[in-house]
Amino acid sequence: QDYVARTKFTAAFSEIITGRTGFDVAINDGLTPTLANPSTTTTWFIGVQEESAHSTIRLLNATSAGQMQATIKGGPASVKGMTITIFRDAATGAWSCTSAVAQKLIGSANECVGS
Repeated sequence: QDYVARTKFTAAFSEIITGRTGFDVAINDGLTPTLANPSTTTTWFIGVQEESAHSTIRLLNATSAGQMQATIKGGPASVKGMTITIFRDAATGAWSCTSAVAQKLIGSANECVGS
């Protein structure tokens, strides 16, 4: 069942990392990143929905030191309910990732560091 778990992780990971570009645009334009659509004069919709078939996404920190977290929905017990958290370095704008999912189900640690 590892292939099913890997597929579920990849789907949730793909959803959350999509928000990095929109998040960066908001910060660079002096706006507050948000998951609410539409954008306003002070906020910018980062292009990620809070709920999907694969995950629930939350903004944990909507500042230049950004943090977003996806909780995986469904799938095998090895991934169900596990989290994927991406972090933005305020100084460099570089993103990193950690997850409670086992590294063997994630793949390369260059993409995300697992447990």
